[in-house]
Amino acid sequence: STADRHSAAIQTATTIGLSKTWVAATVWGVIYLSSLIVIVRFQQRSFLTALRNLWPLTVLLTLVPISIFWVDDPRPVIMNIVHGFGITAVAFVASTAYFDRLNLLLRHLMKALGLNLMVHIVSVLILPIAIDYDGRWAGLTTNSNTLGLISAIGLWVSGVAYLTRSVPRIESLGFAGIAIVPLVGSGSITSILVVIIALS
Repeated sequence: STADRHSAAIQTATTIGLSKTWVAATVWGVIYLSSLIVIVRFQQRSFLTALRNLWPLTVLLTLVPISIFWVDDPRPVIMNIVHGFGITAVAFVASTAYFDRLNLLLRHLMKALGLNLMVHIVSVLILPIAIDYDGRWAGLTTNSNTLGLISAIGLWVSGVAYLTRSVPRIESLGFAGIAIVPLVGSGSITSILVVIIALS
């Protein structure tokens, strides 16, 4: 069917070095392992304290591996376990690195998300598969709502940077412009509502 061909085309475009490849596994593995090494060598005590204080997160992290007992295919669960613990380690290390450096955090987020969004905008301009059949932009993500979500996070970051004057206002406004384009193109009402609520 055309839907299957469309899905296959997106998978082909997005899996080149990005997902379902050893390249992606290696990149994520290095990122997760690096964070884990930093925690084990330098931040063990504070990490354990954080897990105790943030007990809902700890409970959620515990529930993910338990779900392996009642699923038919354990592979996705194993991936979720790796990503769940890996992202927690990355988030903890990042939180300590940016603890009293809001300006640097926002600047780094704006640059990373700005580059990401530019790649999606360019893909829409040159790749037919970057636009769904209903005319909504998906970029190199798997669907329009994912692109909308990335754009929404980008707009939130630019709004915080603008309101706190953490970066020059012209820079945050320029980044907001970059984030608005794919947000509107994605047509994601959910993401638009998220932006309005988050900035409010």
